[in-house]
Amino acid sequence: MPDELKNQGDQKPISLEPPKDIENLLKELPKIDPPKPTAPPVLSPPKPQTPPPLKPISPPPASSLQPPAPQSAKSFVRTMAEDLEAAKKGIKPESKPFEIKPPPSIPKTTPLPPPLKIPSSPQIKLGPAEKTKSLELPKIEPLPSSPPSARKFALSPKFLILILVIIAAVFAGAWFFLTREPKQVVVITPTPAPTSSPTPKTFSELIPSTSQITISSTKNFLTVLTSEINSLTLTAGSLTFLNLIDENGAPYSLNQIFEKLGIIPPAGLLENLDSDEWMIAAYGQKESFNSKSLLTFNEAPKPKIVLAAKIFDLIPLRSTLNNWESAMTDDLKNLFGLDSKKATSETFLDNIYGGIDIRYRNFPFADKSIDYAIVSLTEFNADYFVLAGSRESIYSAIDLLQRQ
Repeated sequence: MPDELKNQGDQKPISLEPPKDIENLLKELPKIDPPKPTAPPVLSPPKPQTPPPLKPISPPPASSLQPPAPQSAKSFVRTMAEDLEAAKKGIKPESKPFEIKPPPSIPKTTPLPPPLKIPSSPQIKLGPAEKTKSLELPKIEPLPSSPPSARKFALSPKFLILILVIIAAVFAGAWFFLTREPKQVVVITPTPAPTSSPTPKTFSELIPSTSQITISSTKNFLTVLTSEINSLTLTAGSLTFLNLIDENGAPYSLNQIFEKLGIIPPAGLLENLDSDEWMIAAYGQKESFNSKSLLTFNEAPKPKIVLAAKIFDLIPLRSTLNNWESAMTDDLKNLFGLDSKKATSETFLDNIYGGIDIRYRNFPFADKSIDYAIVSLTEFNADYFVLAGSRESIYSAIDLLQRQ
């Protein structure tokens, strides 16, 4: 052995044993057991006789429950290669410390305290149960039930006869009311007392002024009539009743006057006029038209002929007058002194005065015309036919009839 190695007596001899591998070294290391966690103290339950009031138990502090942190263990390790290398260099081989770190500590959860045991309530023993008598209800005896066959025939014969009599009476009453004829009720209405309608005035009563004209049956009726009318002294705007008689003093009828004047009336005209209530009158005309078509007023009134009669039947008379319009101008031109060539319209026109409809035709002005109308007097239940030779004269005749 070399001298250098011998001189080092205080040092251990170098072991030439082959180095153990790391795994064997690790096996030879002392095992360090981690400290066991200390369990929390278990509280004893309170005595059941006197249960104390429950208090919240706070868990022990975490610092007291945590185990001490494990310390790292140090070990010295040498390898064979290192020892040989150190021997070549003449250096004493030294072991290098090898630190084995413990595994990281896992934080342990604080164990929950065991559930508190609630003290059971003291058991109270009941006394021994005594036997009680059962509740007994009084027994109800069922009613004696009769057999079904007996119920059906429980009605007495008298009651059945009464029911049949009532049903027969109902049917008899229904048959009587349905088959009998309704009794006629006689309603006696009082007969209204006949009320006499007022009688209209006669034309002789309406026209106080009267002139009698005698026309011989052997003379020209129209010529004598025209001459006598022109010789009369008339009042302007008034009517004068004409009493026409023959040479024997007999009055002319309406039919005779139409015949003497050569007027052929249509059928239904004279038949619907009252032959007892009629008139022929002379009217004192005031208004006149000059050659320039200007309205003037006469100093001496000119006569205009007016014919009126009471109507029997109004409806057929209206139809007759409508048919007569086509021949009326030729039939009346001589009586009214008209020139048919001066007519201003081909047919009759309409006019209204005092609520009365008037049909007219001018030749050429209203002072020489043919005007006719039907005047209805509702208060007298009477209708009148009026025929005139001017507008002014028919207005005057309508006023005369309506003012009575």
